[in-house]
Amino acid sequence: MASEEKKYLTEFIPVKDLAVWSDKGNLAVSIKNGYPRFTYFHRDKSLGNIGAPMNMKTFIVVAGLIETVAKVKEDKTFELLCYNNDPKTKEKILQGILVIARRGDDIYLGLKKTRDVKASLVKLELDKQWHELIEDGSDSTKNFDENKNAALAYAAHMRYIANKFTNKDEGNEVPNSKREPVKSTQADDDGL
Repeated sequence: MASEEKKYLTEFIPVKDLAVWSDKGNLAVSIKNGYPRFTYFHRDKSLGNIGAPMNMKTFIVVAGLIETVAKVKEDKTFELLCYNNDPKTKEKILQGILVIARRGDDIYLGLKKTRDVKASLVKLELDKQWHELIEDGSDSTKNFDENKNAALAYAAHMRYIANKFTNKDEGNEVPNSKREPVKSTQADDDGL
């Protein structure tokens, strides 16, 4: 009897609440085989996608970095280099770089392939196409930092997701991606 090597199809589980859009693309969060990842999908398909996989502990650290950037007053940038194994050579390779940055009053998340290129960024902010924030009945929110609060809410939701899926005392754990064996179209080695 032939040795059975099962090949699996892996499905990504999206965390839709953490998706952020820009005019050039969107930043999505998903889980693959229990590991969270950020992926930037360019609207221009010819540019491809950029991914940054990480473990759950690093995902929680990223939430802390977003909080740090939201609370500082000066410009600040963090770059998280995310590595993976090359599927063919099994060598450690740079998969993508997650960028967390503050420029003035704006807070950004983004991805890039290498350190010497510009990142594809999305702004963490209230969705102004569908929502408008009014402070104390006036038309101004000049005393309220919308972007800071949007970033802090994003980080809090990241922590919620991490806590929800890693709290084993409540029977929860990081959802492993759905995996199904690939149906073979070739005959087995024993001729059947």
